[in-house]
Amino acid sequence: MRLALLTLIMCASTTSVVFALENAPTGNSGDGSNLKEIREWVDGKPPVPTEAAFTLPSVANLGNWSVFHFPQQNIKNTFMISLDSISVGSDNIVRYAMAIKPAEGNVTTLIYEGLDCETNQYRRYASSTSKSEWRELSSKDWKPNRKNGHNAWQGYLADEFCTLSSPHKLESIKKNFGKPIQQSECYDCQVK
Repeated sequence: MRLALLTLIMCASTTSVVFALENAPTGNSGDGSNLKEIREWVDGKPPVPTEAAFTLPSVANLGNWSVFHFPQQNIKNTFMISLDSISVGSDNIVRYAMAIKPAEGNVTTLIYEGLDCETNQYRRYASSTSKSEWRELSSKDWKPNRKNGHNAWQGYLADEFCTLSSPHKLESIKKNFGKPIQQSECYDCQVK
């Protein structure tokens, strides 16, 4: 009985939200709200994060590498993140360098990405090898963080970097990276 009542309440509240979205005017309604953006997000198209200017770190200065394990990783590769490269910009986007080192061979691939906690998306900025500088990528597309794809580390990094919709403090990210935490633990539970 409780389950049926709970289901009925959830359906009723969802129906009213959908009705409000369907009958609301599009664009800016004059009061500062933008229902078009909400509609797109509900339809599976989160907004494009607004980015502040940033500088790519020098490949030669990357260091303090920490091995990163995630369930869908290719077992023939080692994945590492440069703790020195992690930054939280004024735009609240966490940027980092990831290294992918094959078990056989001596060419390590480097990738520089940004992860937006608010929209749960990531963007790849540049790639390199351990012996060259960055080559910026032409694609400016943001993609959803996933945990269910081959070598999909961004969803697991979001667990390391983000609270519900904002990044942890940089010091906490670096200090606690890769350490298992209990569900009740919080890196920095202070109000921001």
